[in-house]
Amino acid sequence: MSNLLQFKRGEWATSYVPVVGEPYYIMDTNELRVGDGVSNKGVGWMSRPITATYNIYVSPSGSYAASGLTPDDTTTLVGAIDKANKLDWNGYNRVFIQVADGTYTVSQSIQWSEMKNGPLMIIGNSASPQNVIINSNFTQSWGGILNVGDGGFVYISGVSFQTTYADVATNYQVAIGAYNGAHVAAENIRFGGTFVRYVQSGDKSVVSFGGSLNMYGKVRDSAFCAYRDSEIIIYCPSITFSNNPVIPTFIYLTEGSVFNNYNTITFTGTRTVTNKYTISQFSSIRGSTQYPGSSTNTANMSRGLTL
Repeated sequence: MSNLLQFKRGEWATSYVPVVGEPYYIMDTNELRVGDGVSNKGVGWMSRPITATYNIYVSPSGSYAASGLTPDDTTTLVGAIDKANKLDWNGYNRVFIQVADGTYTVSQSIQWSEMKNGPLMIIGNSASPQNVIINSNFTQSWGGILNVGDGGFVYISGVSFQTTYADVATNYQVAIGAYNGAHVAAENIRFGGTFVRYVQSGDKSVVSFGGSLNMYGKVRDSAFCAYRDSEIIIYCPSITFSNNPVIPTFIYLTEGSVFNNYNTITFTGTRTVTNKYTISQFSSIRGSTQYPGSSTNTANMSRGLTL
């Protein structure tokens, strides 16, 4: 067939110039390109290496319609997520959303719910996470400002999550939510405002924390919650509390879930914590575990963590 390209290992592909009117596909010179039947563009190249990365730039003054491809043409945070979701990830193993300092007020959840070739990387200011604030002004039922689901993988660093929505019983918002086999890896994170929970991991998901972790707002239920065979991992050597946050339960586990603290965690700052651990079998379905420690169904266990 005259409209096919043939390749031979170890040699450059020979050119085929389609006739006028045949379809063509043109991208950059690192990808396969098919000619337009007019100029000599019928040359085959190898595709991009799988290690390629892609950057999308965000600023508080960005426009949703902007490309976000340069620091001078920034998009919004929601715009960057939408662009990353629509992007053809073929050849890319990471997509970076570079978030400039400032406050980003969102009126809807930031959703990521697909398994790609690699993680979506949301990069704020790791040295000064207080300079990058993602603030919600909406209410929702058990959803996060950042919602990751269905096998999606998000790495996020150098960001403060907070909400200015009124502290009312109908607002069941969490800062970070992972569901249905998702994975969120977070570093250098701050939590403020009033949430029902800071973090919620459910349905065989994993949320992990490294670097610094600061809590300067209150929660109405628990700081960390894992349910239905999920996991929360704390690599942070210390957790800092500011503004005396009120936390009814620090860690809540249920239905076969696990909390892992890989280091001895040092807690600094004034805080009001009623229950250190609540480990529930949830109607006797199955127990949960905290490491290091046992899997007994016991409330208010310190297990070496001094709160």
